[in-house]
Amino acid sequence: MKYIFTIVILLFAGLHFKFAAQTDPRLDQAMESAGSDLKASFELLFEVLDDAIEHNDWELAGKVSKTPLYSIDPSYFIQYTAGKTYSDFHQQIVFLHQQMRYYVAIEADFDKSFEYLVQIRKLLEQKSSDVLFPVVMGDVYYIAYWIKHVQHDLQKAREYGELLLAHAEKFEMKTLLITAKLGLAELDQHEGKIDIAITAFKEISKEIEPTDSVTMNRVYSLLSNAYIDAGSPDTALKYGKLGYEIVPEGNLQLKSFMTIHVARGYMSNGKADSAVIFGEKAIAILNEIGAKKEIKDLHALLAEAHEMDQNYEQSLYHLKSFLELEQDQASLESAANIANLEAELEKQKSDAALDQEKTKTKEREAEIEKRNLLLYGLTIIIILAIVAVIIAIRSYLNKKRAAMTIQKQKEAVDEAYIQLEEKNTEILDSITYAKRIQTAILPPQKIVKEYLQDSFILYKPKDIVAGDFYWMEQVNNKVLFAACDCTGHGVPGALVSVVCNNGLNKSVREYGITEPGKILDKTREIVIQEFEKSEEEVRDGMDIALCALDGNILEFAGAHNPVWIIRNGSQEIDEIKADSQPIGKFEHAQPYTTHRIELEKGDTFFIFSDGYADQFGGDKGKKFKTANFKRLLLSIQEKSMNEQKRIIDQTFEEWRGDIEQIDDVCIIGVRV
Repeated sequence: MKYIFTIVILLFAGLHFKFAAQTDPRLDQAMESAGSDLKASFELLFEVLDDAIEHNDWELAGKVSKTPLYSIDPSYFIQYTAGKTYSDFHQQIVFLHQQMRYYVAIEADFDKSFEYLVQIRKLLEQKSSDVLFPVVMGDVYYIAYWIKHVQHDLQKAREYGELLLAHAEKFEMKTLLITAKLGLAELDQHEGKIDIAITAFKEISKEIEPTDSVTMNRVYSLLSNAYIDAGSPDTALKYGKLGYEIVPEGNLQLKSFMTIHVARGYMSNGKADSAVIFGEKAIAILNEIGAKKEIKDLHALLAEAHEMDQNYEQSLYHLKSFLELEQDQASLESAANIANLEAELEKQKSDAALDQEKTKTKEREAEIEKRNLLLYGLTIIIILAIVAVIIAIRSYLNKKRAAMTIQKQKEAVDEAYIQLEEKNTEILDSITYAKRIQTAILPPQKIVKEYLQDSFILYKPKDIVAGDFYWMEQVNNKVLFAACDCTGHGVPGALVSVVCNNGLNKSVREYGITEPGKILDKTREIVIQEFEKSEEEVRDGMDIALCALDGNILEFAGAHNPVWIIRNGSQEIDEIKADSQPIGKFEHAQPYTTHRIELEKGDTFFIFSDGYADQFGGDKGKKFKTANFKRLLLSIQEKSMNEQKRIIDQTFEEWRGDIEQIDDVCIIGVRV
């Protein structure tokens, strides 16, 4: 997130510099007048910056860069820097450094920031003995590391992190050395070396001064993230709270960042109620500092928290708000751009009509003049020749202006198209974030393998988010699991899946039901109640195959979707059919049937949605069909379950070829 990254950069903006104790009073004056006269505040701010650059006052320039005015309206900084150049070496360094930090911290334009970074590095390498070299080159390595880190280029990030470490050791810069070590340890965490990273974070914390609460806060944040990755939510929450407790008084940006961090820590620890409390605190702080984008991102966190707390109405509200807020923002900005473009086009049309009328007037005047000049002899011929030349020149200039107008219009249309593309990308990123919420309701692979040791789950959503999902619970010695297919796919299907997943959880956890047929009865009742809250009639629902395995006894109930059983050594599939009624509103609803089957060691059974058999493909572009699916399962029954999953997936992709996947796919296979 752009704003969170800005916080991180500003958190460490002061790590590499030792500023003077005194502050220019004009900086305080600029901040005090920002609420009443923002333009005057920026003019005063840039007056201080000009003085700092002119007098090579590196410390004062650094203080200007740390003021929060840039984030209020970044356009003022762009206007200030337009066309500025400096010949003095120190002035060039200070000015380029301001540019580099502005584009990485305020605009999050990493490519632009990297351009200035390269310029600074080239200048400094020519004068490595200069007094500015240790401080500025250290900051160059630090920002280069951050840019590559955020861009997920971990190899390049490590290269710059090692350069930063060597630089700090060479010039004995303790604070910068700690920063470099933290960065390299964080890369170890992202590469899966969790234990190494945790050990490094703890060792580094011993080197930090007791008064340096900002750096210690950073260490606690990294330790909290690392313990989440290590599967230790209690320890992760402990370090998140420690970081929250030492936030300096008045630092609202850092406080909001750590409040969100603690909320996520509670989520990983399964404490949804506490996550909601801290999430609401974070929204209050973000409202105070005007961070509207982060409020949108908190909707995703609160949707997940309310879902975990079984507050389904609030969960759906926050999930919809998260997606709609981003889409509305993109639509409003795009509409504004298009409206401005249309206004410009109308103005161009009006100007063209005016020019055309002027041309006609000139032509009429020339004709009158021509008739009058016929009374004169040679003088008339000379004047007509001059008029002809003037008309030719005007015509040429008009055509040239028209060509320039068309070119400007084309550039404006191209710019609008680029902006629309960017907004579409932002919407896609938001839907991708929503996938994390849906993924959170799926049982993790560790739990699946613990409950069903010899099994596989093939899960292939058609879109980023899906209507299909799989579900699992254990009650005493009985393992309950299901393959579920909700109405639709993509975002609509995902919204329905949240309601249906909650219905299954509530039937088992709250009502204590373990018989498959009765679970489906109660789930249908819950889903219908949820949808009846809407003023419009909602007939969405779910097809499902639900199993309960207790030793070698299998209980099954289904809504449209059956279970297939292949006995050990058999070449036939026993199909236990489901009831022909969905989970949802149905005119002739009946109780669901529970089937009880005794299995033997080596027997295999499968439950699935209809996405696999309905996929179009092959040489003639036809459906794969159920019969081919059965033949495929029989042909691979002697294989291990992992090998069966690989073959089923490979067969699907080869059959599909270049044809688009038409539906979500979910298949669960279990061997007794």
